[in-house]
Amino acid sequence: MKKRLWAVLFGALLGGLLLPGCPERNPQAAEVDGGKILQTRCTVCHDTGRIERAGHDPATWRQTVDRMMGKSNFGPKLTESELQALLEHLATLKQ
Repeated sequence: MKKRLWAVLFGALLGGLLLPGCPERNPQAAEVDGGKILQTRCTVCHDTGRIERAGHDPATWRQTVDRMMGKSNFGPKLTESELQALLEHLATLKQ
């Protein structure tokens, strides 16, 4: 029984040492997609055409998104990384 336990522990340790290049499975660390945030959070109230036609500069997008997030009953709740990804995506839309 002890030999089996040591074999399992040794295998786990060896596996951890041999696979250092494998990416860590951390959903927080995954890259956030601003386009998906736009589709899932912003289009609840606005169609994409309206958003794309707005043609704001980055500073105005920031003001607009901040205003929308401030709407307590229905505004989107975004993490800092989601907010940054959304703002970067909005800045790429045609002006």
